[in-house]
Amino acid sequence: MVSMNQLDAATRAKVIACLVEGNSIRATVRMTGVAKNTVAKLLVESGTACAMYQNEVLRDLACKRLQCDEMWSFCYAKDKNVPAARKSEFGYGSVWTWTAIDAETKLIASWLVGVRDAVAAGEFMRDLASRLRNRVQLTTDGHGAYLSAVEEAFGSEIDYVMLVKMYGENAEAEKRYSPAVCTGCQRQEISGKPDRKHISTSYVERQNLTMRMHMRRFTRLTNGFSKKTENHIAAISLHFMYYNFVRIHQTLRITPAMAAGVTERVWEISDIVTMLEGYQTVWAEQEKAASDERKERPYNPFGSALGHGRLSLNRVARRTPQISPERRNDIIVPMIRAIHKGVEIKIDLSTTKDGKWTGTAILAWRDGRSETLEPDKNRVFTVRESAKESALEDARSFIDSHP
Repeated sequence: MVSMNQLDAATRAKVIACLVEGNSIRATVRMTGVAKNTVAKLLVESGTACAMYQNEVLRDLACKRLQCDEMWSFCYAKDKNVPAARKSEFGYGSVWTWTAIDAETKLIASWLVGVRDAVAAGEFMRDLASRLRNRVQLTTDGHGAYLSAVEEAFGSEIDYVMLVKMYGENAEAEKRYSPAVCTGCQRQEISGKPDRKHISTSYVERQNLTMRMHMRRFTRLTNGFSKKTENHIAAISLHFMYYNFVRIHQTLRITPAMAAGVTERVWEISDIVTMLEGYQTVWAEQEKAASDERKERPYNPFGSALGHGRLSLNRVARRTPQISPERRNDIIVPMIRAIHKGVEIKIDLSTTKDGKWTGTAILAWRDGRSETLEPDKNRVFTVRESAKESALEDARSFIDSHP
């Protein structure tokens, strides 16, 4: 096996070539001799670089006719097999990929991995609208979430039509795996004046097949499905980079990126590796700068006692058990800060002449507003918002437990 630290550009190109041609991670391991974890790490890094690059260059696109659709897949397990504790957590169960393709250049102009709801539709359409130069004609299926999403993103500056397909059952087909029979289509013009001869979703539906053929994790009835959302998103980003810039379209005889004027040449897999190495250099510099910044921070003797965005004065006190109560106020940081839901909370602790603990809480918002909370006679803070009350829970219990 080859270590990740020793992978040269040629080996990386072989691994990426295997992944974009529909091979699973284990098949790639067998074909290249690279360790499985190394292949997975390269997939995530290359997918991240491809997403960042395409986010930068797929701008000011001169598209005229767009088709959008959403394709189903799943991560970890299908919905019926997801544990109850994970039912509402994204990345467990159904995951949908929203795509937009230019009918002329076959360029994938935008995509989004998420759920199939109005929030995801809105985010997808806003991103798509931000990448376009001109007014376009848009065709989608009859999914209701598109209505408000398109109106919010484009307003009236779009020719939008829904193509609603009607399906019937085929009595002779095996119901579980055979698609339903399309019995008709209904065109619903929503906005503008769309050209009826170009009302179609055929290209984007054909793109769904391309995705299933070129990514093993989308192939049905296999155990090659995605186990982690991070890997799933990375594989999609890598696929679209290969589809847009490397793979020559059989009809166009050039790549979609060339047809759309995004690039002037056909990319090679080695170009993706070179691009990845460039991003890795930037990431290494950013990590070094962050590491130097951490080294310059003052030493915190209480470690993780202030972690998770909540005040934990009880844990602070337990970290200094050898300190007498008389001196503990000098040892505990006089001003303890924590961020909890956008509110900076500062606690001043002090002792009275009779040795009892008291305190003052200052809530400082990021817009400059602040509020001082004084404890009542029982040394309990009174707060109006549950978020502040949650963050001050440990402070109250600490003061109450030290009479």
